[in-house]
Amino acid sequence: MVVVLVVLNLASLGYIAWKAYHQKSKKSDMPVPQAELSEVLKNELGLSARQTDSLKIIRADFFDKEKILSENTRMKRDSMNLFMFSENSNDSLLVKLATEVSANEYKMELLRIEQAAQLRNIFTDLQLKKLNGVIKEIRDYLKPATDKK
Repeated sequence: MVVVLVVLNLASLGYIAWKAYHQKSKKSDMPVPQAELSEVLKNELGLSARQTDSLKIIRADFFDKEKILSENTRMKRDSMNLFMFSENSNDSLLVKLATEVSANEYKMELLRIEQAAQLRNIFTDLQLKKLNGVIKEIRDYLKPATDKK
């Protein structure tokens, strides 16, 4: 039984390491439609060149921070999965990991709020009104990057 658990743990760690390596080899951390999103918003909202540049900077900053939070959350969840059913399972450790996962999710929501505040600072009232109408059409572009399998 111990041998089976050791083999499962090694296989899990190997898979996690393999997946982490292959994620680092991606060409870009930003989703492909980023340039398209900027162009759509520029056209739909009538953004100036300065506003478009600010939008790109805000979005790039968001994706950098989002990537760190997502990786941290994924690592905590992987740790939870490894410990959850092991014979050395420790419920207090699992609760601590779950708390850290939820804290990262909360930080992610705060990051979205921060990004919205930054966007409100660069758009005019009329552009914000137009954005409110366009947002449903482009919501898929505004979602954080997710792993596609």
